[in-house]
Amino acid sequence: RHFLLISVRIQKYFMRLRNYIIFSLMLIFQISHAQSTGYVAGGASANLITPLSIEAGSGDLDFGDILVSGKASKETIQPKSGKEFIVKGQPNRNISIAFNNVELNNYLWVSNNSGKSGTLKFTPNVVLKNKTKALKSGDNLILQPNGLIGEIKLNVGGSISISPNQPVGDYEGTFTVSVSY
Repeated sequence: RHFLLISVRIQKYFMRLRNYIIFSLMLIFQISHAQSTGYVAGGASANLITPLSIEAGSGDLDFGDILVSGKASKETIQPKSGKEFIVKGQPNRNISIAFNNVELNNYLWVSNNSGKSGTLKFTPNVVLKNKTKALKSGDNLILQPNGLIGEIKLNVGGSISISPNQPVGDYEGTFTVSVSY
């Protein structure tokens, strides 16, 4: 009986010990699990800006009547006497400007009046209004504040080279200026 009593006590002792160990392991697991759980916060933002626009202002790029004299010549329109373009967008933002040479042709005139077809190369000269330094395609400019809008004004002139035997006719082409943020 003594042996049985000691055996029962040992069994109860080990049962309690087992319960303490299980409880301790569960507690440790929960603590370690809680410590390994984390979170990260991220920010979100947006910068709403005024869209870019470009509009044709005053002036034109009409070289007028040119006499074909049998000699090579070059005709030029100075930017301040040419076409104005107004660029608007977000104040103080950097923009890129793009433009290129244009081929003028007399194809429509020839189709209506007959004659010989020809082309002329128009080489633009683009400057900021009231400035003289020529801009290059790909140059970056900053939109100057004008109230809540950023703005720059471009003046476009340019030149055409006329060969000695240039076919007569009305020469036309389209000059494009594009801007991007």
